[in-house]
Parts: sequence; C-alpha cells; structure tokens
Amino acid sequence: MLAGAGFYVRVKDGHRGHSVLLAVCILTIFAISSALNEGGSQARASLIPLLAIFASGVALLPKIWGHAGTRTRRKITIGAVLLSLFAYAGYFGQNQSKHWARDYTYLAKANLQFGNNDLAATWAKKALELNPAQIEMQEIRIITQFNKWASGNRQQTLPIEAAQEYLKTAQEIEGTSTTHSIEAIYQYKLREAEKAKATWTAKRDESALALLCLYWTGAITDITASDLKNYAGRPYHDLLKAAIKIDRSALDYGETEKLLDNILALAY
Repeated sequence: MLAGAGFYVRVKDGHRGHSVLLAVCILTIFAISSALNEGGSQARASLIPLLAIFASGVALLPKIWGHAGTRTRRKITIGAVLLSLFAYAGYFGQNQSKHWARDYTYLAKANLQFGNNDLAATWAKKALELNPAQIEMQEIRIITQFNKWASGNRQQTLPIEAAQEYLKTAQEIEGTSTTHSIEAIYQYKLREAEKAKATWTAKRDESALALLCLYWTGAITDITASDLKNYAGRPYHDLLKAAIKIDRSALDYGETEKLLDNILALAY
C-alpha cells in the first residue's frame, strides 16, 4: 500500500515514464517469483526491495494532500480504498492454510539445514497440523528427534524405554530411506541387530546414514571416494565423510568417534 502511494507521488512529480517502467518490472518479477515458488511468502519477499523504492516516495504525500483540491483528495481516498481491498481480499476470499502450510514447510527445512532442531520440529509440527500426510514433514519430525539426542553438543544415552518409544514413532509414518535407517538404529540399540542390518543393507544405496551404520558396525569394511559422491547433498553425508577418516586403532578418541559410538550404543 505504501508502494502504491509512492507510485502516485512519483507520477505527480513528473516521473511517469520511469515509474511505469519500474512498475512493469516489479509485476514481472512478482509473476516469475510466484510461478517458481507457487505463491506464498517466498513470492512476496522477492518484491520487498523493489517495493521499498516506491514506498520511499510516500513521504511527499502529505505535501501533495495539503495542496490538493477536493477532487484530487477524493481520487486519492478512492485509490487507497481500492488498493487496500486488492491487498487484503485474499484473507477473506480464499483459504490461506495452503500458503501457511507451504511457509511452515520452508521454515522447517531451513532450520533443519542450519541445525536448529527445536525450531525445525516446531515448524514441522505446525505444517503437519494443516496437512498430516506430508511425508517430508514427517521425516523432519523423526530426524530432529534423532538429532536432539544423537548429535547435540552433549550426546545422550537412550534408556530402553526411550528407544522403544522413538522406534514406535518412526514406525508410525510411511517413512523415507533416512527415517528407515533411523528406525533401524533404534532396533540395533534394542538388540535387534539382524533386523537393523537388513534395513541398512536395503537402504544403503539411498541413505548415507544406512551406509554409515553398516560401516561403523563392521558389516562393510571399505567405502570408496566414488561411493561418497553418490550421497552428496543427502542427510548425514558430512558425518559419513568424517567417519571414514577415523582411525579406530589410534589412541586418540575424538568427538566424531564418541558421537558414532553413542549413536550405536546398546540401550539399557
């Protein structure tokens, strides 16, 4: 709305040609952004810098209003009302939950990438409340639950009761290769080693975590550089890279080795 007022000021101030061209550019960028992001906050956010250019001109609006006649003031008022109706019509004419769910999904993914497990879990929960069938959000829910005890600054040992509870939660969802690998970790901790290794073997081509668990439990003894390339960009790829560099016969007991031993330690 401020940008609309600033556009009017620029036109009144003799910048009609440049203002129209800039407005066309803004609308074009919005259309492209909306198409790529399927609407939602991501499309609107891309416009903020350009809208700010127009909005800065609104400071001159009181001066124009003070010198305007009745007819001009009526036009400004009608324009403001129409613009406000256009800006806020979506809140009354359509269901916004679809956009909210998409925004929550983006926030959950972003926070997971930054290692903010609590925030990722919060946004995933909000997204699932709107759309319980979202596999990605179900996956993030399981991964954040796993990360909280497994890869924090201080690793936590899991008692049998907690491992059983987490296993049950992981089994309740449709699951992905990563969540199935996490599910197998809980089985391994509960002394169901054969089931766990069978799952990791089945998922090793899709999950870096499955390959990591097979390697760390001794089911496989070698991982090549070409193997690593296949997992680039997937969850726990960096942890897999760190694991194969560890010399387990060395006297030094590093943080990564402690972390991996804790992940696969038996529950009591």
